[in-house]
Amino acid sequence: MTEKEQRDIFKSNLIRLVRKSGKSSKEIAEALGVSPQRFSTWLTGSTLPRIGMVEALAQFFNVQKSDLLDPVRPASGENLSEDESSVLSAYRSASDEIKRAVKAVLGVE
Repeated sequence: MTEKEQRDIFKSNLIRLVRKSGKSSKEIAEALGVSPQRFSTWLTGSTLPRIGMVEALAQFFNVQKSDLLDPVRPASGENLSEDESSVLSAYRSASDEIKRAVKAVLGVE
């Protein structure tokens, strides 16, 4: 996996966790003791935090480090609808060009 791919995965996971938390990025940055600008670089995928900060983020969100670093997969026991499963399957088998286009439409890249 390239560094860019890792940054994109981390960015997507972090955005998802921030939204789920209901807190602002500024509130989270302050709670972690980092500047809002530094936190923004993680949200945009410009940089990755050091492993110690990944651990702090995982603690803050009450998740495992892998929930920040690994691609999102449905949790065991989580049921996807037939449509969701079809979309996920199509995305996984799509070319990189198609994946980039989908991400652009969704605003995740």
